[in-house]
Amino acid sequence: MEWNGPAYSPVSKTLYVATVDWCGTLRSPTNHLSLSENSHYYGGAITPDPREQAKGWLQAIDAANGNDARAKQWPTPLVAGVP
Repeated sequence: MEWNGPAYSPVSKTLYVATVDWCGTLRSPTNHLSLSENSHYYGGAITPDPREQAKGWLQAIDAANGNDARAKQWPTPLVAGVP
């Protein structure tokens, strides 16, 4: 977990996770890429899909067995912790 901190309910034994659903196209490098400190490195060049196509999900996961319990789609990526 890097960010988007989840929440846990000990009563229902459910883990709630905010997610980002934003795709892109990754292309292999045509030449050697140099690494820059504190930057992302994907092993190639990435072109993200348009921002308007990005979605988010609030997912509930049964912590006892790891199965998806519920999910609700959001119109934008969820990039914050779950209270």
